Amino acid sequence: DRCKLVPGCFQIGLGNAADFNLRCKTPGLDPTAGEQPAWKDTCRTVSGSFVAALFTQADRSAHLRFAGVQIVGARITGDINLSNAALDRALILDHCRVDGAVSLDDAHTNSAIRILHSKLNGAFSAEALRSDLSLEFGNSSFENDLSIADSKIDGYVDLENANVTGSLNAQALRVSSTLFMGSNNGGTPRFGAVVLNGAKIGGQLSLAGATVSHEVQADSIEVGITLYLNSTVDAKGATIPASFQKVYLRRAVIAGNLGVSGATVPGFLDADGAKSAGSVLMSSANIGHATARFAQVGTTFDLARALLDGGLDLSGARIAGELHLGLAKNRQTAWHRNR
Repeated sequence: DRCKLVPGCFQIGLGNAADFNLRCKTPGLDPTAGEQPAWKDTCRTVSGSFVAALFTQADRSAHLRFAGVQIVGARITGDINLSNAALDRALILDHCRVDGAVSLDDAHTNSAIRILHSKLNGAFSAEALRSDLSLEFGNSSFENDLSIADSKIDGYVDLENANVTGSLNAQALRVSSTLFMGSNNGGTPRFGAVVLNGAKIGGQLSLAGATVSHEVQADSIEVGITLYLNSTVDAKGATIPASFQKVYLRRAVIAGNLGVSGATVPGFLDADGAKSAGSVLMSSANIGHATARFAQVGTTFDLARALLDGGLDLSGARIAGELHLGLAKNRQTAWHRNR
C-alpha cells in the first residue's frame, strides 16, 4: 500500500521501467541541456532515500523483479546512500537528474549499474566497490567529483562521452576488461583531472578524443592491451582532438601500444621508466616537453611530424625497433628550445 504513494514504485514492482516522461505526459527531457521548467514538476520528483530503500529495506527489496530498478526521466532529490549495500538487482538511471550525492562506497553488486545520459549535481563516490559485472556512465555529466578508487570491476567501465567537472579518481582501480573514457560517435568527453596511479586495466584504456583540463596522473599503471591518448575522428571523418595539460606515465607497463598521435600536451609528458611491449606512436603530437628516460619500447618509437617545444629526453631508453624522428608526408618533426 505504501508503494502507491511513491511515483514509479508500482511500475518498478512489476519489473517495468518507471518512465517519468510518460507519467508527466511530456516529451523526453535532456538533463544536460540546462534548466527546463518541466524538471521542477512534482510528478517528476522522487527522493534519493526511496531509491536507496528499494535495495536496503527488506520489505521493499524482497519485491524487486529480476529487471531491478529502472528509472527514466526523473528528478531525484536528496542523496542516494548505498554505502556497504549488497545489490542483487540492476540499478539503471536513464536521462535522470540527480540533485544530491550518490554513494556506493564498499558496496557489492552482482548486477549492472548504469547511469546513462544523466546529470549528477552532487559528488559520486564508489570507492572500494566490488562489481561482478560492469559500470556504465556513458554520456552522463558529473558536476562534482567522481571517485571509483580502489574498486574492483569484473567487467568493463564505460565513461565514453562523459563530462566530469571535478576530478575523476580511479587510483588503484582494477578492471578485468576495458576502461572507456574516450569519444564515441563524435562525442566530446571532458574531465577536470584524471588520477589512475596504480590502476590495473585488463584490456585497453582509451582517452582518445578526450579533453583533460588539468593533469592525467597514471604512474605505475598496468594496461593489458593499448593505452590511447590520441586524437580520433568521427563517422564523418572530422577530427576530435585529444588535449591534456600534463601527463604522467612514470613506470607504466603497457602490453600493447602507447598512442599519443595528434594529441596536444602543452605542459609535459613524463614517461620515465615506462615499458611498452608494442610501439610508442606520437606522430603529429604537439607536446611542450617529453621525457622517457630509461623507458623500454618493444618495437617502434614514432615522432614523425611531431612538435616538441621543450625537446625530448631519451637518456637510458631502449628501443627494440625503429626510431622515427624525421620527415613524413612533407612535414618534419619540429624541435624548439624552451623560451
